[in-house]
Amino acid sequence: MGAEQEQVVVAFLRCTEGENQDVDGLLPLMAEDIVWQINVPSWRPRVGRDARPAEIERQNAISTGNLSGSKVLNIVSNDKVVFTERVDVFEMGTKRISLQIN
Repeated sequence: MGAEQEQVVVAFLRCTEGENQDVDGLLPLMAEDIVWQINVPSWRPRVGRDARPAEIERQNAISTGNLSGSKVLNIVSNDKVVFTERVDVFEMGTKRISLQIN
């Protein structure tokens, strides 16, 4: 169970790779009623379909997408939940940042 859901998450993560995140690739992989919060708890959640493109473009303006060194450490799922443990590597200005995401 969950293999189909894992494929969606892996496709989503691939769209975040490179200098800029792929807006056109990411949008169809997101639910219409998405609640998306970057940098929990410091940034407010973005809610719904209309918030999606603006949020991705905002992120592209302040940082790169995932760069070399980013990787999925573990992925587990069932038919309702996909959990990834990963390392995201990106740049903001002149700083290279590596974060472990659980």
